[in-house]
Amino acid sequence: MRDREYSLFDPRNFTKSIKTQRVDTNTGTLIPLVDRSRNIVYLAGRGDMTLRWVEIGGTSTLVEGNAPIPVTTLGAALAPPSILNLMKAEINRVIILSKDDIVVPVAMEIPRRQYID
Repeated sequence: MRDREYSLFDPRNFTKSIKTQRVDTNTGTLIPLVDRSRNIVYLAGRGDMTLRWVEIGGTSTLVEGNAPIPVTTLGAALAPPSILNLMKAEINRVIILSKDDIVVPVAMEIPRRQYID
């Protein structure tokens, strides 16, 4: 079968994976984008319209999610932290390159109940 999967490893011990997860049966490669300051790994798949993410909270705590992308992914990169809109609770921005040479920024935001000055 042509299952796509990812594995997370502890950088101090590459012999045992922390987690291995099957994603889907697509043949496109997954592009890992690592945000070390927030312990989040973004997975953008070539030809996909979904951005997956895994938040690593320790050796046993992993939170997964996904976000729709309005275009088909050809490539992806993380934006520099200096351009993030912190007042809108934006923790990261993933820049997606589509097949039609269109660059689409996808904001990753954490919802907040209120803004505190």
